[in-house]
Amino acid sequence: MSFSTKAMVMRGAGAPEELQPGTVELPWNPAGADVLVRLEAAAINPADLYFREYGPYVGEAEGCVLGHDGAGVIEKVGAQVKGLKAGDRVAFCNGGVGGTHGTYAHHAVVPASLVAMIPDGVTAMQAAAVSLVFITGWESFKERARVRMGEWVLVHGGAGGTGHVAIQIARALGARVAATVSSD
Repeated sequence: MSFSTKAMVMRGAGAPEELQPGTVELPWNPAGADVLVRLEAAAINPADLYFREYGPYVGEAEGCVLGHDGAGVIEKVGAQVKGLKAGDRVAFCNGGVGGTHGTYAHHAVVPASLVAMIPDGVTAMQAAAVSLVFITGWESFKERARVRMGEWVLVHGGAGGTGHVAIQIARALGARVAATVSSD
């Protein structure tokens, strides 16, 4: 079974003009563990610009829908999903590297395990801007470097999207932070 939605579809790798409005079929299994999200916001990351120019990691550029981060409202919930329901506001990072369609679309099918509820007072645009940069900082400091209280952490590009979130994560872990920034 599939679900049809509108999206910005790559016609090939290259310039921004390679992204054109179109329709795509999203795989939807009502008995599965996915949710169907009506997107309200999608972030643009440097990786999206790279994939647009050079092509996706998986598959061909033609037909690819870019975008990693998204936020919106759940419209449908697979039968195996627990703790989520239609109408829930969620954010996620999924797809956009080829294969699974990304968030430059009206809808996305997302494994329920990859969505997070959006707290009251947080807009969809704010929520969509968090996922990939947070995952990068958390994985770097918590999972790989295992940063501990009192350690020094150096963050290059501290004023950028990933950098400013990495600083906050390092501080929350009790680290002392030094950061580099630049200007013209």
